[in-house]
Amino acid sequence: MTVYVDETQDYTRIAKARRLRHTHWCHLTADTRDELHDFAKRLGLRRTWFQDHGIRWHYDITPPKRARALQLGAVEIDRHGLADIMAKRRTARRTVLLTRPGHTELRFGPYENHDQADVIADRLRAQLDDAIHVAGSTITVVPYDYALPHSEPYVTTDPKQLAYGMDAAEADASREAGFPNLYARLQAQLGYEPARDIWLQAAAAYDWLHHDQLPSQD
Repeated sequence: MTVYVDETQDYTRIAKARRLRHTHWCHLTADTRDELHDFAKRLGLRRTWFQDHGIRWHYDITPPKRARALQLGAVEIDRHGLADIMAKRRTARRTVLLTRPGHTELRFGPYENHDQADVIADRLRAQLDDAIHVAGSTITVVPYDYALPHSEPYVTTDPKQLAYGMDAAEADASREAGFPNLYARLQAQLGYEPARDIWLQAAAAYDWLHHDQLPSQD
């Protein structure tokens, strides 16, 4: 696993248009997101500075931070090297494909690599025995095809936002074609216990949002 920095460039025009403090910067990226975030923390970068632009995820860093990054072990590359990294990411991206006899295929993604997609696929397969689903459904990991429609790779983990989707999730759980519903996807994303805990918080938020619709206790 490696962290990379490309060449410093003059972005004065962009900086003036956006009223940015710095006019020269470069890009810090890595083989994996986790490695990049760990390195960025060592470099003193805020997580909010991370730019998640599809396969072009990175941090922008100034010349002094670039020099420090090299001291910490980052590998220096030019713009061609950066383009090669982006190309590898594009071909490495994966989709979780749910094939359902008699129904439209469902695609979730893209995931940055096979390992990320495989975790989701395995956790969805593990739920098939206990969930209502279309008989004969299969879940596989396939190369990402940007030309095909996909659902987002991950669902929100914010309990309040989940609460807004709980009615639809309950309805989907009762239909064969409703798998995977919101809770099933949350469980595939986080694992059973973390998903359960967040779902319980979402249920409490749901009750609060609908408190005026609850039956009277009198």
